[in-house]
Parts: sequence; C-alpha cells; structure tokens
Amino acid sequence: MHAIGLTTIIPGLLVGVFAVFMSKRNPNRIANGFVLEIAVLLCLNGLFFLLWDPVDYSSPINAIIGVVYTAFLAIYLVLGVALLANGVYTVRREGVSLSHALPFAWGIALVFIAYWFLIGPGNSVEMVDELTGNVLSILTKFMQYIPFALLGAWFSNDICYKTRKKPEREYIIALGCGIRKDGTVTPLLQSRLDAAIKAYEEGGRQAKIIVSGGQGADEVVPEARAMADYLLSQGIPEADVLLEAKSTTTEENLRFSRTIIDERGGAEHLTIATSDYHCLRAAMYARRLGINASCVGGHTAAFFYPAAFFREYIALIMRNRYAVVLFFVLTVIRFWLTNVGILPEGLI
Repeated sequence: MHAIGLTTIIPGLLVGVFAVFMSKRNPNRIANGFVLEIAVLLCLNGLFFLLWDPVDYSSPINAIIGVVYTAFLAIYLVLGVALLANGVYTVRREGVSLSHALPFAWGIALVFIAYWFLIGPGNSVEMVDELTGNVLSILTKFMQYIPFALLGAWFSNDICYKTRKKPEREYIIALGCGIRKDGTVTPLLQSRLDAAIKAYEEGGRQAKIIVSGGQGADEVVPEARAMADYLLSQGIPEADVLLEAKSTTTEENLRFSRTIIDERGGAEHLTIATSDYHCLRAAMYARRLGINASCVGGHTAAFFYPAAFFREYIALIMRNRYAVVLFFVLTVIRFWLTNVGILPEGLI
C-alpha cells in the first residue's frame, strides 16, 4: 500500500503545481478549480494508502482513518440539514421556483448519503441482498461525486473573481439583473454596483462605468436606467456613466457593451462587475467574445447564495456538457476498475 500511496501523492503534487500555473496564466477557465481539486484528491488518497494498514484493522492509524471518514459523513449530514432549512427559508421568502428548490433537493440527497453509510445498508452488507446493496452503493457513490463537482465549480469561480488584475482605468461593465417594481435597484443589483464603484475608486476614478441591462416586461424602466440613477446617487459623475439598455442576457450585456467600447476607441482590458457567484460564467462569456476582462464580485446574501450557486452550476453544466459527459464516463470506469480489483478502494 505504501507504493500505491507514493505513486498517488507524487502525481497529486505535480498536478497541484500545474493547477497553480494554469490559474495564474488564465484565471477565467472553469478547468482551474477542477484540476486543483484533482490534485487535492490524489494527495488525500495517497496519504490514505500510506497510512492504512490492510492487515491489522485494530491499529491506531486505521482507527483514526475511521474517525476521519465518519466525520466526513457527519459533515454531509450537517450540510444536508442546513440546505434543507435554506431551501424552506428561500422558498418562503422568494416564492416557489425550480432554482429556489434546488438546495432543498440536494439537502435530501446529502442526508440520504450520510444515512446510507453511517447507519444504513452501506454500513452493513447484511442488511440487504447483494444485488440491491451493489446497485444502491453505486448510486450513492455517484451522489457522493456530485459535491466534488460542485466544489470544483466553486473553486473555479473563486479563483476567477479573486485574481483580478490591476485597478481598472478604462472601462467597468456592471451587469444588470431584476429591479424593483418602483424602478429602484434590488439588494442583489446594488451589490454589483457597489463592486463597480469600488473598482472605480481603486482605479483613481478614471474609468467609465457601463451599466448594462434592458427593460423586462414587468419593469417600469430599463435596468440600465435604474443602475445609473443609483450610481449618480452615490456621487459618481454623470460623465463617467454610460448606458447600455438593450440587453436581456449576460452574453448580450457583454456584446452590446463591447460595441459601445469599440465605438469609443476600444480598450486593452476591462473589469466586469457582477455577483460573486456569477463571475466565472461572465468571464467565460467574455473570453468567448474576445474580451480581455477580469471580474469583481458583489456580496450575495447568505440565504440566497445556495440557490443562486446551484442555478449557476446548472448553467455551467449546460455550457460544458461534453466535459460533464467525460467526467461521468471516467467515474464509471473508476468504479468498474475498483469492482474488478484493478484499482484499490480509496478514501475517495
């Protein structure tokens, strides 16, 4: 087992170095967080094989590993209960919708995983017949992989908005979202604008802020108008605020704002101000449009963040569905190789 541990840790360290290099070279890629996560998982599995004693199950090291594994499942349980509570609170406060129900659904899944491996059939093969146990164990293992996929996306997003370049001195694009019925900005939109103001101040108040957002069917004014009014109320000079009031999606926000920038002579680099959970997808759209940009993220209320991030994760999956299919195939191969004895059972 020691040999397996070393041959797992060494690649893990090399992948970790590669992840750091990738993130510094281009922080706006979704792959960054997943490569970093793979490095961590390889190192954890390598450490497991270095310490685990397959002969003496009563050894102190094995007991410690058992405690760590139980604590890991307990975290699933606590997180699952928290997501259940968050789902109920969000639906009661914001209304019923698929995105608001996602935390609740995932909370059920996490609680089930914790039950299955702590006190359920996953903890005792004698509780169910072999076929049922194998099927349910495989399904549960797949459910265990989903949190790692979510964590990888979260890492990627975090790398994106925490590695911004120098303070902006050219253009800041503030992305719109829904406004109130009276035409004023919501707390979520205000946080995006506050992030834009902070970047504007850091850059010596030399940038132009483009507020981007059209008018929805239920909105009394274009989002860009409401955003501009807020900026003016915060002391931003009117000459430094440019309006883009036609867009209805993030991609249109960036495309139409780029048209304004090009008409004014272009820019080498710009900053996108959006919500913290939305930075990665905005940066990916920008890269696809050939825009050299970094992101700043406005704070999102804690109660709303899980629903927002789950919705964002689904959008990222749809944009990267081929990578998701590859991830699924590799997971199936790993399970098969483990079941036929080619690969050893690991910690993860």
